[in-house]
Amino acid sequence: MKTKLFIALLLLQTSLCFAYRGESATKEIKDAISTRFNQWLVKSEFEKNSDYEIRLKNSDEKLKEITKDVLTSVKSRYLKGIHYGRFGGYNVDDETYLIKVLDDSLNITIKIPPSIAKDLTRRVNVSEMEQYSNQEKILIFPVNIEIINDKWVITDAVLVFNPNGGDHFGSYKIKIQSGGDVLYQYGDQISLTKPFDLKKITNGELPKSGLVAPMDVYYYKWKISEQPNFIAASNKPVSFSLEDLNIALPITNTNIISTPKLQVSDLDISAIKTSNSNPTAFAVVIGNKDYLYTKKVSYALNDAETMKKYLVNVLGYTEGNIFFIENATKSTFETYFGNKENPQGKLFNNMKQGISDVFVYYSGHGAPGLNDNKGYFVPVDCDPQYVQQGGYSLDLFYANIAKLNAKSVTIVTDACFSGAEIFKDISPITITVSNPIAVADNCVVLSSSAGSQVSSWYNDKQHGMFTYFFLKALQDKEKSDKNKDGKLTFEEIYEYVSDKTEGVPYYARSIHGVDQTPTIQGTAKDNTFIEYK
Repeated sequence: MKTKLFIALLLLQTSLCFAYRGESATKEIKDAISTRFNQWLVKSEFEKNSDYEIRLKNSDEKLKEITKDVLTSVKSRYLKGIHYGRFGGYNVDDETYLIKVLDDSLNITIKIPPSIAKDLTRRVNVSEMEQYSNQEKILIFPVNIEIINDKWVITDAVLVFNPNGGDHFGSYKIKIQSGGDVLYQYGDQISLTKPFDLKKITNGELPKSGLVAPMDVYYYKWKISEQPNFIAASNKPVSFSLEDLNIALPITNTNIISTPKLQVSDLDISAIKTSNSNPTAFAVVIGNKDYLYTKKVSYALNDAETMKKYLVNVLGYTEGNIFFIENATKSTFETYFGNKENPQGKLFNNMKQGISDVFVYYSGHGAPGLNDNKGYFVPVDCDPQYVQQGGYSLDLFYANIAKLNAKSVTIVTDACFSGAEIFKDISPITITVSNPIAVADNCVVLSSSAGSQVSSWYNDKQHGMFTYFFLKALQDKEKSDKNKDGKLTFEEIYEYVSDKTEGVPYYARSIHGVDQTPTIQGTAKDNTFIEYK
């Protein structure tokens, strides 16, 4: 039996997963980095302003240094000590054998075919359990640990097995080294045997003592990268920006530090030539970036600014008829779109009923009400946990928009409303929305994602993924104008942004590994949004 166990572990492409329990590994690292970086940000009372400003200019390098130090510190803490385990039950459906870890800090599963598992199970039958139940152990020596799928996972380890039962590993001195450093040195009965280095022996080779007969102990060196089911892309390096950490650098008197405006060359509006003019059209363009109670939306303002330029220079909107809003509060939403008692907000009072085309754009956070599963825009002053109190209801928004009596209504939102982006411990929620304009013959709603999906960023383009492809559709008329009639309908825009090989779904999956499928609502899908003239 011991031979078969050894063969099973050594030759059958054993697949193990060592995962430490606890909260999100990313959150653990993120919190530690934030604490360290905020301490570094504090200006000493004996530090000159000029020296402090110079120090702040090196904040990116300091962040990388702190990240590296924190990762090293946390890894070191997890890698200390030796873990003990015992064989547990076998799951025939997924062919995994459980190793129950006695210190309860991690669990291990070994992937073994049923034929081998049958022999392994036989050795823990009733009679043998009576003899070995308190002794059957495995020593697990972690050598390295990484973050995979937001969990700390051992990626390199040495396993020491005693298939005959018993825990008399102290009969040998076990020495595990890495890069010349001794990671573990186990056993105190040095006089009974001479020390050996597991790194220098082959798997399964037993040390020769000369003083006592060697025990039936097997050594197994395991690396997650050698397992057939390992996906390298799942093991990503840990990296955070200051925006990820919700840290803003102090504003200094001499303004040495400045943040350049984001520019994206391939959305240059000069590439589109139109002579469109729509002086009676009105738009509300909102970019919500700087949130007080949740993470920032990095490119929301860049999205909004670029959208405004397209409205003016491509679609012919008058700049004075565009209400451009940075970091809208709940009061701002009510000012422009009205409230439940009075739907006549600033947009209602300025547009011309029956004459004005209306365009509304929003880039920022959305969230579901945790009690009513309704959708809400998240104003920058809203705590997402209390979005039903501090958010702006989508139901109210659409109800008030429907009362505008506009010539046409176009609504474009780059936000997800599932809560996946802002609720850490809550599964994504599919919202319910009452949308009266979705059935109107002059209205279209284009949204960045569906159901419980997230809305991702296109970091290389410095835009929300959906916004980038929406604007790219307007510019890339050779591809987006399918029938080559010089006009772009909403349906043609939607087909462009939702293309599975060239649009949002493909790039969201290839860059972020997430599903993101834009949606379109409304009976006016075939209406023209832009005419190239």
